[in-house]
Formats: sequence, C-alpha cells, structure tokens
Amino acid sequence: MEWRPAIAEAECGQRVIRYLKETGCRGVIVHTSLPETVLNAQRARLEGVNVHVETCPQYLYLTKEDVKQRGPWVKFAPPARDRAKVAKLWRLLEAGRIDTVASDHAPYARERKEAGLEDIFAAPNGIPGVETLLPLMLTGVNEGRLGLERLSAVVSENPARIYGIYPRKGSFLPGSDGDFVILDMKRRWRIRGEEMLTACGWTPFDGFEARGAPVTSIIRGETVLEDGVVIADEGQGTFVARSTGRLGRIS
Repeated sequence: MEWRPAIAEAECGQRVIRYLKETGCRGVIVHTSLPETVLNAQRARLEGVNVHVETCPQYLYLTKEDVKQRGPWVKFAPPARDRAKVAKLWRLLEAGRIDTVASDHAPYARERKEAGLEDIFAAPNGIPGVETLLPLMLTGVNEGRLGLERLSAVVSENPARIYGIYPRKGSFLPGSDGDFVILDMKRRWRIRGEEMLTACGWTPFDGFEARGAPVTSIIRGETVLEDGVVIADEGQGTFVARSTGRLGRIS
C-alpha cells in the first residue's frame, strides 16, 4: 500500500483530467479507489470536460485491513483503501457521481499469487471478478446502499453509452439486442472459490455471504444461463462494433 499511496492515484486522476481538457477528448478514469478522484472528475465535468469514472467491487468491499491479513490474494492496483473511503465511494455511487462499475477480471493461477506470500512484489496485480460482480452489487442493493435502477445504469446502460454500443446494448428498445437477466433478490448464499467457473479456481470473496443472484440470462433472444447454470455454447458471442459518434446522456 505504501508503494501505491492515495496521493499517487489522486495526482494521476488530475493528470488524466487535464489531458482530456486540453485535447477535447473523452476518457474514463478506471479502477477508482478514492472519493477525491470522483469529486475532481465531477468538478471537471461542470467545466465541460468529458470525463467519466469507473470503480470495481473490490473498492466497495475490501479495505487495507484485508490486504494486511490476506496479502497477495487481495493484491490489485490501486490497492484497497480505509473503511471511511469505502463508505464514501458507496454514497458517491448511489448519488450518480460514479458512472460505471466493472469487474477487473484477472484470473491468475494460485501458484502465481502464492509467490507473493513471502514477497508481495512477486505476486501479480489483479483478482478474478466476473462471476462475483453482480452478486456483490445485488448485496449492496439489498443492504440499501444503492437502488436497482442505479445498478442497472452503472453496469449496463452507462458502459454501453460511454463505449459507443448504445442502444444495441444497454437498453431494451426496439432494434436493441434485448439482453436481460432475471434475478433472485431473496437468495442468500456463500461465495465459494471451488465453485467458480473461472479457471483459476479462487476468489478474494471466498466465504462472503451474498444476497441476490442472477438466475436466468438472455442474450439476443437466446438463453445462456438457466437456473444459475451456464448453458451457452462456445463461440456463441458476436462482435459488436463501437460508434465514435456523439454519445447520449449518462444516467
């Protein structure tokens, strides 16, 4: 954590904002762990800078105490911050100051992470996150940290708008692909590393009690997840070209 202090992240965020302001480009500050970065981006938007902010579930659930206790298993960059910053990020997310939440899926094998047990610098940065993103965020909804409409915006509509694939993705309008997920908001279950589909077979959220889970998922009219089981065929995905045109309003 001393290697990547808060001041370094804050300074980098300000540098990105300045570059976007000077060039007139649009951009996203990703993996945001600091409320300060979110607020700096908000002020920049009021000045006309086209800057967006992304965060990840680990910055909403894990703290520097987890890093001290679990070492390489929760090593990612920027690192986890203190509880006060985590709580403030949740408030900024619900208030609409954070535009997207992403998974940061980096499924390193156990052996590579275990190399950091003796020397933290020997372990790579990153954690597996695709399978746990939605359950963690649904838990936040059930705990009253944010609403379902807000969750839909930050994991679906806003990313589609920012990355130029709206309204084909991120919407349920005529002509859209019509992707959607059916949720069980009442399900309580424990996340287990050995049950993850990702090849690495572990998760930093092992043992976490989740509240809410995806049950069925439809992509382009085809069921790819049924009763919590993936039934998609390999190669079923299709390439989606992005637009470089003017984007619509972010939710």
